Amino acid sequence: MILILGSSGFEQGTDPVIDWLLHYKADFIKLTVEDIINGHLRIDLQQKEAFFKDIPLVEKTSIIWYRHFLNSLARFKVSVKRFSAQLNEDLRAEVKGVFEVLAYLLKDKTWVPGHLPSIQPNKLEVLLKAEIAGLKVPQTHITSSREEAIAFCQKSQYATITTKQISDEGRNYYQEGEYAYYTLTKKLSEKELKAIENSFFPSLLQEYIYPDYEIRTFYLDGKTYSTAIVNNKTSAYADRKLINEERTTHFIPYQLPESVIENTRRLMEGMGMTAGGIDFIRDQKGDYYFLEVNPIGQYLLESRHCNYYLEKEIAAYLIGVDTKREVGQKTVIV
Repeated sequence: MILILGSSGFEQGTDPVIDWLLHYKADFIKLTVEDIINGHLRIDLQQKEAFFKDIPLVEKTSIIWYRHFLNSLARFKVSVKRFSAQLNEDLRAEVKGVFEVLAYLLKDKTWVPGHLPSIQPNKLEVLLKAEIAGLKVPQTHITSSREEAIAFCQKSQYATITTKQISDEGRNYYQEGEYAYYTLTKKLSEKELKAIENSFFPSLLQEYIYPDYEIRTFYLDGKTYSTAIVNNKTSAYADRKLINEERTTHFIPYQLPESVIENTRRLMEGMGMTAGGIDFIRDQKGDYYFLEVNPIGQYLLESRHCNYYLEKEIAAYLIGVDTKREVGQKTVIV
């Protein structure tokens, strides 16, 4: 059986795969945070089993597909007169604790994109591992000093650096009334750096790589599906989310050099990841720079532009792993 750990509402990367699972009449269920909160999950530690509506998950599950499962916790709230903020924080921790026990019981199953630690990898650790795997990465500093930031900017090739968030555990956007505000990668010049305070919150700074074009690669069990994002604008941008909807932006099926593919495969296997969205930049000299990997990244935009049908490929992979499971196989947890 395929176990999908997802969200209760529509999710653009999950639902198209579920459509194919339904089409193929696959054996699957979807578990959400709301199912835990509403009492649909029961765990028996002595039996080393978790029951979802009386379905034994450890016994039945062959493969787990994780999609934004814990994100729903941010929306969970109870209204009480006293200690509301602390109580909600504690209740979210309780739900997360239940999930961690469930993940432990299922640790010997196949996980997509990977087991629990690799679902939200440390971005800086990934950069170090990417370099070890043979991929080029931008020069990267973490600092809270204006003077250090200016010195770093002056040494960079284009006298420009970029900044973006260090961790992906945050929600990355803020809501106020009917408006939403997103965090994006931003370019910084020496002039802009001189205008800020002497010290600031510890921040991730990288040398700016002037793009010939960006490449979004979806990795699935050793295979890569790449898309070049080409924009005809003469002015360079820092975050491609700013140009995705422009008429001058084109999405083109792309083949990475074999050496880059092999190094990418080495990186993903080394981190225990079976899937993920990977961002590269090809610079003006033809060099390829690894930027980051998002294990639960979106893929549908590039897939539809390039006719990759990745939602079908993901469904086929999940079914393939499930059907290879030996009949009567038992899982022993120690």
